[in-house]
Amino acid sequence: MTIAAFDFFSDLNLAPGEPFNIADKPTSLFCIVAGNISSDPLKIKETLQHLSRIYKGVFFIDGPAEHGDLRDYDKNINVLNKIIKGYDNVAFLHSNVVVVDSIALVAANGWYGNYKLTDPIEQELANHYRLYDTQYLRNSIQKLQKHVDVKQIVMITSSIPNAELGFHTIDDLPDSIGPSICLGVDTENKVKTWLYGGYEHGADVNRFGIHYINNPFRRDQPWWPQRIEIPIN
Repeated sequence: MTIAAFDFFSDLNLAPGEPFNIADKPTSLFCIVAGNISSDPLKIKETLQHLSRIYKGVFFIDGPAEHGDLRDYDKNINVLNKIIKGYDNVAFLHSNVVVVDSIALVAANGWYGNYKLTDPIEQELANHYRLYDTQYLRNSIQKLQKHVDVKQIVMITSSIPNAELGFHTIDDLPDSIGPSICLGVDTENKVKTWLYGGYEHGADVNRFGIHYINNPFRRDQPWWPQRIEIPIN
């Protein structure tokens, strides 16, 4: 059996000038980062440059940290696009499905349970983008159902997929419907793995045939990217 492998982590939340070096820790050729590298564009650039030097391919989706003010959402996305275009082996998964070894990587921020906003305008915008991202995930899964070159779909969000996967530690969820509602259109059962951020304790559980994994960066203990192995039939 052939195995596709990815290193996975999320929620670095690096401050400007904070060192980050995992050159001795890769276990795979590819790396997936589920959001929240930093709120500082220079630090985002430095981190992606570092990862691009130690991995053959880096796949990144934005998190709330990359959006200082949601009124500037489009501007923030453009800044990230500009940074990532500087690296041939870094892919921005925002509105962009990537297929690797018959595995489709489908990603979105999600805007569910991983941000705290007090400004009512920003909260309204977050609700809008949450619904938009969920619909994007739904449409992407639906389009891939009959795609002959895609055998599996790996979902990636920088927020928890649903309230259950917050393990009762996240308060004030916008409602009971998280991004995982999109799974209702997975009629061919192609979604087997969901990698997510927005949960500080880490998780590795199976629910209804799907493997949910969270691997946030930890400063208070030894930490490594988590190796994700996916069988390719």
